[in-house]
Amino acid sequence: MNKGTDFQLSKWYLDCVADNGDTFIGYSAMLRMSGVTFHFTSILSHFEKAGTLTEVSLRKSSFPQVKDEAIHWSFPPLKIKATWCALAQPIHQQLYETSEGSIQWSCLQPSSDADVYFGKGGHVRGKGYVEKIEMSIKPWQLPIDELRWGRFLSNSDAVVWIDWIGEVKQSLLFHNGVRMNNCSITDNEIKINGNEIVLALTEKSILREGRLVSTMLSRIPGIDKIVPPKILQTHECKWRSRGVLKKKDFPSTSGWAIHEVVRFS
Repeated sequence: MNKGTDFQLSKWYLDCVADNGDTFIGYSAMLRMSGVTFHFTSILSHFEKAGTLTEVSLRKSSFPQVKDEAIHWSFPPLKIKATWCALAQPIHQQLYETSEGSIQWSCLQPSSDADVYFGKGGHVRGKGYVEKIEMSIKPWQLPIDELRWGRFLSNSDAVVWIDWIGEVKQSLLFHNGVRMNNCSITDNEIKINGNEIVLALTEKSILREGRLVSTMLSRIPGIDKIVPPKILQTHECKWRSRGVLKKKDFPSTSGWAIHEVVRFS
């Protein structure tokens, strides 16, 4: 048991999708709440023959390490040894701030070349993405009913989006590092500047779906005693989809997208 601030969450998200759709998603998190510190590391892999597999560890771990334009992640309990080499400049944005706390979003690598080894012979090499969230506000204090998040990568384009619906509404979308306005975000299509740029999301494969109490939070002992039901009953659905980006007067590009919808009520 470690003493600390009333609430602090640091969470890394790292992914990689190969040309053939093989997928790796990793989380490395530290949660400090009510004077107790939890560590959480999780990996999700999706292969056509093996389907989707998830492994979780609650052992104390060090976060991924940033060195020059590369991010290295080593975690022996889950046999993770991986590198992400940046192909785009980072994006930093404060998503929310009140007297109760704040959320700082750091998209460290909107696009990268990734090479990931994990588990018992698992290996994915392809386009990757890395972000980090720092939260000092409790999630159940956020005036949000629904959020959408996603990233799409091709050889020439990187699109990242965050969309909040509720008492506080917020839409952020970056295309190749530039913040775009007049955007429409759904689970199947992203429109930028009206119809000038359209990202179609098709061939959707569900990577994870269900309530957080049965998915992400299910391995943390006693979590139901310190986290309100609003968070435990939150429903998420995460997909890996084929994306086609159509730009006015330019050839379309294709790649893979990972995206999700989270409903808090």
